[in-house]
Amino acid sequence: MKVTFGLCLDGFASADPQPSFDEVVCGPVGLLRLLELRLGLVGALPSHGRRVVGYRDALAALAAAGPQFYSVSFAQDDYAVAETLLRWRDELVLAGWDGLAAPGFSPRLATLAAVEATLDPALSTGEGDRLRTIAAALDDRSPQFDRVTVTDPLHELPARWRQLLQKLGAKFLDADAALTAALGAPDIDLGKFQRLVAGLAVAAPFRGDGSLNVVRAYSTETLALAAAQWRRAAGANVAVVEGADLPVLDAALARTDEPVAGVAARSVHRAIPQVLPLALRLLWRPLDPQHLLEFLMHPVCPVTGWLRHRLAEALRDAPGVGGAPWLEALESARQAVRKRFAADPAALKENLERIEADLNEWIILAGHDPVVGAPGEAITDACARVARWAGRRANSKVADSPEAALFRALAAAASELGELTRTRDVLTRAQVERLLRLVQSTGWAGAPQAAELGVAPVRAAGAFVEPVDALLWWDASERPTASTAPWTGTERDTLHRAGVELLPEAALLKTNARLALRPLLAARRRLVLFQPLQRAGEKVGEHPLVTRLRALPKEWNTQPLFRDLDREALADAPTTPLAWTKLEPRPLPRPQRCWQLPPSAPIPAREYESYTSLSSFIFTPHDYVLDRVARLRAGPLAGASVIPDFRLFGNLIHRLTERMFAATSTLAWPTATEAQLARWLAVQWPTLLPEEGATLLLPGRQSESVRLQETAQRALLRLLEVLRAMRAVSVKADVEPERRTFRTISATGKPIWLTGRVDLLVTDAEGRQVVVDLKLGGADKRTVELEQNRALQLAVYGFLVAGAPPFPPGVFLILNNQKVLTDEPGLIAGEAPILSETRATGPASCWQDFLTMWDWRRKQLDRGLIEVSTVAGGLDATAGPPDLVPPLANWIPTKADGLGEYSPHGALTGWEEEQ
Repeated sequence: MKVTFGLCLDGFASADPQPSFDEVVCGPVGLLRLLELRLGLVGALPSHGRRVVGYRDALAALAAAGPQFYSVSFAQDDYAVAETLLRWRDELVLAGWDGLAAPGFSPRLATLAAVEATLDPALSTGEGDRLRTIAAALDDRSPQFDRVTVTDPLHELPARWRQLLQKLGAKFLDADAALTAALGAPDIDLGKFQRLVAGLAVAAPFRGDGSLNVVRAYSTETLALAAAQWRRAAGANVAVVEGADLPVLDAALARTDEPVAGVAARSVHRAIPQVLPLALRLLWRPLDPQHLLEFLMHPVCPVTGWLRHRLAEALRDAPGVGGAPWLEALESARQAVRKRFAADPAALKENLERIEADLNEWIILAGHDPVVGAPGEAITDACARVARWAGRRANSKVADSPEAALFRALAAAASELGELTRTRDVLTRAQVERLLRLVQSTGWAGAPQAAELGVAPVRAAGAFVEPVDALLWWDASERPTASTAPWTGTERDTLHRAGVELLPEAALLKTNARLALRPLLAARRRLVLFQPLQRAGEKVGEHPLVTRLRALPKEWNTQPLFRDLDREALADAPTTPLAWTKLEPRPLPRPQRCWQLPPSAPIPAREYESYTSLSSFIFTPHDYVLDRVARLRAGPLAGASVIPDFRLFGNLIHRLTERMFAATSTLAWPTATEAQLARWLAVQWPTLLPEEGATLLLPGRQSESVRLQETAQRALLRLLEVLRAMRAVSVKADVEPERRTFRTISATGKPIWLTGRVDLLVTDAEGRQVVVDLKLGGADKRTVELEQNRALQLAVYGFLVAGAPPFPPGVFLILNNQKVLTDEPGLIAGEAPILSETRATGPASCWQDFLTMWDWRRKQLDRGLIEVSTVAGGLDATAGPPDLVPPLANWIPTKADGLGEYSPHGALTGWEEEQ
């Protein structure tokens, strides 16, 4: 067997493959595997995570005996320290260290030697360890190589590689000298730049002949499309220098009907393997509702769809576990299953049991303090659940499908993490997350597209050891710098005396620079460097060759070599071989006064309405039609966040009022003092938050929780004062009155029903009922509503309670500032009513006005006319045809009412032209 070896030749593919037999071109990974196979040394190697955990244990044992140089950092992040020191250890072994202490060793080196003495030999499987084992095996066995050729200088290789290759009798070929001896023609731009970089004589400046170009663009997609077009025009025998975002280039090649390389980027963020970290996050307390919501919304969540969608919806409204919305969601799931499988008892039993099993196995888990930690067995059990589920899912897929591969990868990662945590007594959340990163560090490839015949070879820059006619240098950007070695000059001298030959940093930099020049030297006819100017919104540094080209004196005439695709596109002047399709700008739709539907698209009346829908019907009819009639809904990701906002704060205080007035309440509200209320609230608040406001229990949210509790106490105290001022004897919370009909559907004659829930229904000593609506804020808005006699919410609730005049009076209680607003004189002792000087006020009068407005709007919709009322549109509600002007001036929608502020359809109503 003939072997060609080079530091960058793993995965090498020739640009001009020739028939060959028993010849191998490989890099360090390939040669290690080949030698182990031919010498009978193949065996299962421990994973990187297993090695780090084992090294961490050895470090911990040594640190327990006394302070070490790493002790302070180790106490903060033990696994990160172990991973770093293991890398140091492997680098020393690769440089020739035998693991023993030597005279003059510094404390750091002596400590590493002490750790090595206690390290499990099964974990000594780094690159240097494997090379040492292979070298020892060569003393009595032969890999049967006929020839070994090395493309890199001997002195640039690590010590263990030098020793091994010398044992194999390797011959060293100066690949760079061979490339330099066969540069491009001296009269073309490419040849001139090659000779300039190689330090050879160059006679004339660049001519702009197209043999050398730097193509730049801000968008990687634009750059990829240009590269694909250039590749197509260049014909066969075009090699590609690999770089970031290669799948983008592959996609562009496919769009231009060019052969693709089948490159699949690796990522730790593939959807299926994300189930493991999502499941592990649910083991900690306090529970983060956002984590639970993300787990339930994951497209391959282990929880049955009957349950998870309903629980996710409950979490958005009440972020917690065990509260009323949560229990309602559970019962809804069970009822849905009973209805679906009513005729199939076996399936009914199976699905109901699945709901309970998923609930207990994935969601209702014993929580652990993230700082104190969880037992290793608890982490292992969670990993085992994921592994079993992923294994079942993999078996249910087509064996060679990308989904099956990812499910198998998930099962393997979960099993490995479970093995790493099995013997741990306690693991903090930070430690679990660190171990998870170790297990998932390399990520997973996406669904690959098979490489196609005729595809250009894709290689690392250092793998260009043979000439190519044309070369496409993808992602010609700044390369990451090598990490600095941790050893001091004194430690290097000590190691050298002990036979450890660390490569000097200057030599490493020189090697990297030499390898980076190979693509330039390998090109014979054409070289195009495609340089992204921006990636992920950040500026991208340019490749050293581009910097060198730009730094040449003016007389070199470098300007024709650079092409800016963005400038060309704006100037509509692309140069060959690139072609662009010019798209004419299209203005965004302007806001319209109204939309007119054709007679063939009627807008039917609905059978059930509520205050919310009626308010939208009157004031924002476009929202009403899109939401209630067309049933447009935001996508699932629109509700993927649990944010502690005013809705949550208001809901929590509402829930407290329900508890306070419940039959089982321990607070005697008619006589409760401020101190008694405070004690009652101190008991209720800690039980309410885990059920419906768990977000406020998270670190960093405690101050919000305290402020909201104080607001709740002031609001409830004010509510008790108002109730006593009204001489209330009975209070019912969250009342759902009997539905009532207020109009009929003209097309069918069916009644239109009105439904709703009243926050508080109060009965005073004379038996009179009062509707109390609780609002977190908005005192000014509610004041205007009462002054204009369009407090529709109080009128709707009054109609639902009474059915006919007289309606019970209504009250707004503003929670955040404890204001009390009503238009009923004498209702609350000491509170002045809000009255209008020009019109009658009160719920019954407001209801009659509403019916007038409803009839007017209904006639518009019957004609297919939809008024668009938005703040963004800036429309004058009094403008337009007479039938668009409301019959009641006080019901004209205004910006002061906040119309359009919370509209989910703002993007559909048009855009104002920018001034």
